[in-house]
Amino acid sequence: MSNLSGFILINKPKDITSFQVIRYLKKFLPKNTKIGHAGTLDPFATGLMIIAISREYTKKISMFLNSDKEYIATAQLGILTDTLDLTGSIIKECDHAITQDSIQNSIEELKDNYVQIPPIYSALKYQGKALYKLARNKKLSEQDLNKISQNKKREVKIYSIDILEFNDPYLKIKTQVSHGTYIRSLVNDIAQMAGTVATTQELMRTKIDNYSLDQALELEKIKDAEMIEKNLLKI
Repeated sequence: MSNLSGFILINKPKDITSFQVIRYLKKFLPKNTKIGHAGTLDPFATGLMIIAISREYTKKISMFLNSDKEYIATAQLGILTDTLDLTGSIIKECDHAITQDSIQNSIEELKDNYVQIPPIYSALKYQGKALYKLARNKKLSEQDLNKISQNKKREVKIYSIDILEFNDPYLKIKTQVSHGTYIRSLVNDIAQMAGTVATTQELMRTKIDNYSLDQALELEKIKDAEMIEKNLLKI
């Protein structure tokens, strides 16, 4: 067990938090082993997580903080929730018919210059507290939350967006983006430019930097420290 030091690629299942992934792996590691991850996934999302094991490798997590990422997202057009995903409450409905051409036109426009307003339900901080906690606690008005979110807008890079499937009201895309891009917001922004709204139903991260999901281990297949050690990547 002396070699339990490195990165391990994990395919996060749906409906658990990124912290629960860490907690699951930690029970197989020697006491006081340092462990961390190189980027959170929402509970409803699945896909690639890079987990660092040992003090040496948790210090190396920063090498991925600015990495580009790739996602596959499935959205339902015509409905909008407060969280921009299927876990939220519906706050708007739109029955405007949408064509694939109108979606493609929105995509082309966004790729040129995209300043993104992050979702209110995000881990971004305001006065030391995560925005999603402030939203859930209802200690700030919707107007105040929207203003805070607006003030955190930033330019992000959209390298590619491919329409994988379109069958109104459902849209499935694959996109490569810069770090800090919220796919829930991107999907709804595409829809709004086409004259409707959208809520992300499924989200899968397929790539971080040069590491891809097909290299990752299914979390539930890990049953002991030996399997972790066998799948560690050294950098």
